[in-house]
Formats: sequence, structure tokens, C-alpha cells
Amino acid sequence: MRSIRAADLLLLLVMAIGTVLLTLAAYTPALHGEFLFDGVSEIRENSAIRTLWPLQRPMFEGGRLPHRPLPYLSFAVNYHLHGLEPLGFHLTNLAIHVLNGLLAAGVIGQIVQAGKLVAGSAVCPTMKRLFCWVAVTLWLVHPLCTQAVSYVYQRMELMAATTILTALFCHLRSQHGWSAWAGLSLAASGLGMACKETAVVIPPLLILTSWLVIERPADDTTLSRWRLLPAVIWRRRWYWLCHFAMWGLVLAIVLGQRSRFGELAAPRWSPLEYLVNQPRSLEQYLALACWPRGQCLELVPGVVACTGLAVAFLACLSRTPTASFAIGSFLMLLAPTSTVLPVNDLCMEHRMYLPLLPLVALMVGVLATRLWAAGRSWSAGSFVGLATALGLLLVLAGVTWSRNHVYASGIAMWGDVLAKQPMSGRAAINLATAFIDAGLEAEAIDVCRRRLAAQPTLASTDRARLHLVCGRALAAIGAPTEAVSEIAVSIRLNPENPEAFLEQGYCLVGRDRAAAAAAFQQVLTLQPGHAAALNNLAGLLAGRQPEEALQLMRRAIASEPENVEYRCNAGRLLEGLGRQDEAAMMFRSAAVWARTPEQQRQLRRAVQEGSL
Repeated sequence: MRSIRAADLLLLLVMAIGTVLLTLAAYTPALHGEFLFDGVSEIRENSAIRTLWPLQRPMFEGGRLPHRPLPYLSFAVNYHLHGLEPLGFHLTNLAIHVLNGLLAAGVIGQIVQAGKLVAGSAVCPTMKRLFCWVAVTLWLVHPLCTQAVSYVYQRMELMAATTILTALFCHLRSQHGWSAWAGLSLAASGLGMACKETAVVIPPLLILTSWLVIERPADDTTLSRWRLLPAVIWRRRWYWLCHFAMWGLVLAIVLGQRSRFGELAAPRWSPLEYLVNQPRSLEQYLALACWPRGQCLELVPGVVACTGLAVAFLACLSRTPTASFAIGSFLMLLAPTSTVLPVNDLCMEHRMYLPLLPLVALMVGVLATRLWAAGRSWSAGSFVGLATALGLLLVLAGVTWSRNHVYASGIAMWGDVLAKQPMSGRAAINLATAFIDAGLEAEAIDVCRRRLAAQPTLASTDRARLHLVCGRALAAIGAPTEAVSEIAVSIRLNPENPEAFLEQGYCLVGRDRAAAAAAFQQVLTLQPGHAAALNNLAGLLAGRQPEEALQLMRRAIASEPENVEYRCNAGRLLEGLGRQDEAAMMFRSAAVWARTPEQQRQLRRAVQEGSL
């Protein structure tokens, strides 16, 4: 008996090491990838994550998108450990992904112990462990998970999945009544609400688990299964109420930053329009889950509605309730983003991160039933099933490895999107911006002009941004006259964009200081706390109105307290006004803030330049 336990332990250890190594290998190409898309504004350029105290600053301030408190706090922790080096952020995401795999193994193991996953799947304990390992590893290396893991900003999807899996595992352990496991499930539920709004599925998902996995009706009929549902809810009503009370946290977080949610402030779709499109989005998700061909950061919905899932859910209720649980949990996990809430993008890959898990588990369960022999002995079918699973694992890991090369740079990512979605204005804008960041301004200008010429009916906001990016590239190659013309077109198309006036000011500083000052002032009219505009306007006023310039610099420092250059500029203004003690204090504060290599370089650059 002791040797069997040792063999089982060794098998588990080998499987765990193999899973981790295969996952690391699949994600290696993205580990040094730069911050992409929303990761630029929410991490790289977000000054709020550069301090850990007070906690509400990294959790709720800075950036431009809605804050999910715990993921944003984790960004701040990353920053304090290694600055803005992307490797640390990627490794953290990958570690959370592997942790989710361990939690998923625990959840699937509990469900397999509770009942049959598919009809007739009475397999031996060793095969059950192999089943869990294959299902979890397939999920970890599936290419559809890459956006949630390799796109750093989507850590919120990973952390929300962690809390959902933790709540589910603890709930399965608690079974009935109140216990420490039930308390841990409630705690995980509360933390989930602070990770992402999709965690609202936890209470209904736990009810689904009790109904289809934990509880058993007197007789296995569909009618008796439906009759069991009210009893399941009533028996633990106070427990369910505590879980649903956690929704108050989500409501408070969302309403507290309502203006940051585009879905609430300026929805692109009506709830009905969004709902009508979601069956097609669901088909796209299912197609990518079966085989991830043509993956793209921006997805285009499919064509056929997926009503077969509902039919399969009802058909399995009596014979194989855990199969119904897999289908129901897939639909439930997608519900927050695939029903009536009009999210700006109809479908995105990262939304399939956790919903993919029950689909993979169901697929592996069917494979186990068909090819793995029941009982304690291994048969030819068992080896065929295991070989098939291993082959599929290697293939999917290879596809994931290939897909992760796209996340290595902005040029690779947005070039991939534009190749697959040539009519995407957003892809063209972001590709051109990535070219500018890489010092390839000529390529950026070419992308902008090609897209503007090819799509005369492009939305005015996208056309405005393309002209702005083109103007930025022209300014970088020393063509200020053309740059000003492009930026003027951008302002005419979208006069509410402060960044266009900021770029206009940059272009005019060396040619017309009064016009440049007017441009920076317009930025402040649209966004009063814009630190870069405050700094540049202070520089223009420093010679003639030093006191006013100093007040502007103080406002810039208040907006970005960690900006060493702004503090040095304020110190020089104070020196010019003869206030040496205050200037010395300002320079000392700049040195204090220069805690990371990036800030130290900023301090040396500011001292060397010696002027505003």
C-alpha cells in the first residue's frame, strides 16, 4: 500500500513539473514583450502606481480607464520591485496563470470525485488523476489564453479567475452548512469583486455547483433535478445571501468611477443591439476554443447562433449532471460580457480565459469515456487516449509559443491585427504609434496615409487620431510645417482632444511662442490637471512671468508628484526668484523621488539640461 502511495505521489510530481515546464516554454517568447495598448496608459504612463501609500492612490487614481483595485495595486507592487521592466510584470502574470492551473486541478478533482463527468466514465483513480492533469494542462497551454496572460494589462482577468476558482474550490470542500471552507469561499468572493466585475458570477455559479454537482435527487430524472433546485437554494439561503451581498462592492466600485466606463458614459451599442450580436460572438469563441486559427486582438463575430448548447445542457441534466454543469458554467462565466451589458468591443479573446476551462474539461471527459478503459487495468484504448492527449498538448503548446511572438512588440501585435482586420482604424493608429516609439517615423507616416486614403468613410474620431499620429511622426523627422497642417486637421475633426493641442504646442514652441502658449492653454481648458501642458506653459512664461510659471509648476508636480524633471524645473524657478532655501528643498525632494534607475536618469538629464 505504501509503494502505491509513493508511486502516486511521484506521478503527481512528474505531472506538475511537466505542466509548469510546458507552460513556461509556451509563453517564453512574450516574457520580454513591451507594454501594449491599454498597458501604456494604465501601467507605463500611470504615475499613480509608482507609490504604494496611501493605498487608494494606486488602486483608484491615475490612468484613464476604470480601475480594478487589486490588479492595479499589484501593478504598483511590481513597479516597486523592479520599476517598469516588463519581464517582472510578465512573470507575475504567468505565475498567476500557473496558480490558476493548480486551483483548476483541485476544482476538477473535486467534481470528478463528486460524480461522473460524462456517461459511463467510471475510471480508476490513476486515470482520474491523469484526466485532471490532461484537462488542466490543455487549458494552461491553449492559445486562447494568451491574451489574458501575455497582454499585461489583462492581469485583472487572471486575478478574477483566481478568486472564482478559489471560491468554487472552497465551496466544494464546504459541501453543506457553515465551516471554515465556507468562510474562505465568501472571502474569495469579496476579493473577486475588487478584481473585475465579471466576478459577479460567483454566487450563481456556486448555486449551479450545489445543484448539479454536490446535491443528488432521489431519482435521476430531469423533473426531479429541477425540483431539487428550490431546495438547494432554500437550504443554504443565508450563505447565498452573504455571497450576493458582495455585489454591493462591485456596485460601489463601478458607480464611484462611472465616468471612466465607456459602456456607461458613452455606450457604442444599445443593450438590445449588443444582445443580438452575442450569439455570433459565442460561435466565434467556440470556434477558437476548438481550433485557434486566425487569432487576433480584435475579433469579428461569427455567423451562426449557438442554441445547441442550451439543448445539450437540458439533455444531460438527468444522465450526466456534471456535463450540464460544464456547459452551464461556460455560459454563466461568459454572461457578464456576452448578454445585455453593451461592452464597447463585441468580443475579445481574454473573455474566454476562464470559460474555456469547462469546455476543455468536458472535451477531455468525452475522450476519457471513449478511449480509456473502465476498471483498474490499462487497455490499448487507454494508451491511445493518453497518446492522443499528449500529442494535442504538444501541438497546442507549439501554437501558443508561435502566438506569443505577436506579444513581443507593438509593431508585431498591431501588424498582426491590421493584416487580419485591414479595415480596423484602431489597428492602424496603434501600429503607426508603435512605429514612432521604435524610431520608424517614415513607416508610421506611410501607415497613416495609406489608411486615410483607403478608408474615406472612416469614423471622424479615427481619422482625427490618424492625422494626429501622422503629425507627430512628421514633427519627429523635422517637418514642422507639414506636422502643424496634419495636427490642424486633427483638431478640426475632433476639437475635444487635449493631446492634439499638446502636439500643436510642441510644434509651435520654436516658431511662434504665443501660439504655442495658446495651444497649451487650450489643453488646460479641456483637462485642467494636464501635467505636460502645465510644465510646457511654465517654460514659456518663465522669463516674463516667473511667479505665474512657478504656480503652474506646482500644479504639474501635484498632478505627477514622482516626476523628477518637474521638481528640478520648479527648483530653478525658485533659484531665479532668489528663494534659495525653497529651491534647495525642491532639489532635495527631486533626489528623494529618484529612487528607481529610470528616475535617477531623469534627474541627471534634468540637471544636465539646466533649463526649463
